[in-house]
Amino acid sequence: MKSSRCGFTLIELLLVVVIIGFMLVVIVPRAWRANIDAKYSLIRQNCCELASFTNQWAEEQIEASVEQYSSATKFHYLYSLTDNNGSMAITASLPMSEWIARQSHLNNWVATNGQIDIPGRCSGDSNSAAANDPPECSVEEIIAPEKLPRNPFNGAQVFASANDPETSGFVTPGAIAFGCASDPVGGDSFAYFAFVFQGTDATTVNLGSNDTDTVHAGQESRTITGLRNGVFAARLGRR
Repeated sequence: MKSSRCGFTLIELLLVVVIIGFMLVVIVPRAWRANIDAKYSLIRQNCCELASFTNQWAEEQIEASVEQYSSATKFHYLYSLTDNNGSMAITASLPMSEWIARQSHLNNWVATNGQIDIPGRCSGDSNSAAANDPPECSVEEIIAPEKLPRNPFNGAQVFASANDPETSGFVTPGAIAFGCASDPVGGDSFAYFAFVFQGTDATTVNLGSNDTDTVHAGQESRTITGLRNGVFAARLGRR
């Protein structure tokens, strides 16, 4: 009589386990990378939307200021968003940049803080022509609450303190900074404005004085003048 064979041998089970393990090794990293890339795409979309709102804010502020007394230009308004009120000392080697969610001082991004004075901005009469007045509102205040972009990595609104790496002291994937650097071709007469964001492989939390426009990712740093992790907002003359 022939005995019937039931079940699988140990070798067959091990072979199945090896095949499944190999598939997981191949598929899981690619799925994770695809998920990260999708979030990066959303962040770039956020940067594009912020660029639109930023330009709208600057144009509205120019219109709100009394033109015959104000010499403030779009450059001055966008430059104020890099937290450099009054200083025009921008060079290709020392760009300026700021996390847009930074809550620790006055800025023109967040509604809950006061606004930085804009060089040449005057509102009122000729007696205030020499004064630098702050804008009437922040960039956040011109954006409808339902249209406020969110960081896809943590779900927080882009202006929330949770997206300020310098305050938390931790790398914050998806945190966005706004920066300015001299045009390497046009020299000091023109400047680039751009949004840069922190990636999952970032190695530093701050935008210090020695790398003010840099967001590190792996072995390569991303800068405004050689932008990869970000979106250009404008190229403007400084005068």
